[in-house]
Amino acid sequence: MDVTISEESLLPLPSDQDCVFGPSTSIKKTKSLSPDTKADINAQEKGFQILKKYRERIKYSGMDQIIPNLFVGSLHDSLDDFQLTKYKIKRIVSIMTTFPQNDLPQHKNIKVLRIKIEDSSSEDVINHFPPVCEFIHAARLENEAVLIHCFMGNTEYDYQETPKVDCCDKMKDAIEVNTSKKIIEIETKFMDKIKIIENMMHDKIRRIEIRIENDQKKREKHFKLMTKKTNLFNGYEYIYVDEKADWYSAQSNCVVWGGNLVSIHSEQENEFVRRLNKNVIWSGLNDIQNESVWVYSDGTSARAFFNWKLNQPDNSEFNENCVEIDNFGKMSDIFCFMSRNYICKR
Repeated sequence: MDVTISEESLLPLPSDQDCVFGPSTSIKKTKSLSPDTKADINAQEKGFQILKKYRERIKYSGMDQIIPNLFVGSLHDSLDDFQLTKYKIKRIVSIMTTFPQNDLPQHKNIKVLRIKIEDSSSEDVINHFPPVCEFIHAARLENEAVLIHCFMGNTEYDYQETPKVDCCDKMKDAIEVNTSKKIIEIETKFMDKIKIIENMMHDKIRRIEIRIENDQKKREKHFKLMTKKTNLFNGYEYIYVDEKADWYSAQSNCVVWGGNLVSIHSEQENEFVRRLNKNVIWSGLNDIQNESVWVYSDGTSARAFFNWKLNQPDNSEFNENCVEIDNFGKMSDIFCFMSRNYICKR
């Protein structure tokens, strides 16, 4: 077929001098055209109209925000001072087939990463992910906005096919998927950290609550101890505590009250204590420091009076170093960690 190319016969298209497209071609109509030639011309014009609409769409639609500070757009968007300023773009990932030899004036204060990719569905864009991701990651660390743009880079246009944007769409989709995965990964790690911190704080709060509860119980016990009815004998005060405790705890509580576990130095005092005693109680008598050397916890001598039960003390279980008194006033040595009521004296 006879086809001639001329500048005068080009179909009017939007001005794309900044783009990577080369001069479009058209077929100059002659006076006599064969049916095949007319069909070719119609196909060419249809293709150019599709290209025109595509250029207008990407020219005026503006860049899209995928996530905060990450935008996807066209070559036109990357040259639009208004959009670059509006979205505070500081970095650009330019994905095209060809690039201008000199830096563009619009990109004077912008860092640009150029990725050369053929505009084809067979192009493996995944190979370009590492530098792109590293570039975007560096921007996000600096809280800088990034524009990723792509545009048909072929200087020749096949009028028999519609414009191809497979590469752009593929890169955009791949970036969105990869970004989503990264966000999910970060969110998962963040939530795991939050859960660990929550568990730590829960344990800490629980320990504090337990300590407060224990302190409260101690205060209540001490208050109850300090407000107990006192009984007088021979110038001393005595209180009967009807809460069981081991010998060491009982002695400690008596010290808080201002005294010690009861010491008995006469038959009369023993009878007085017996009347207070409603069960088996601890006395201050012990041989904890020296076996068979009996002393009272208040430091007084135990030589003046003993009222041992039959066959006592026997130390039958060994380490029976503390003395209990039954409600008959009889003494027995037993293991100090047994629980008994007690009488304090001061």
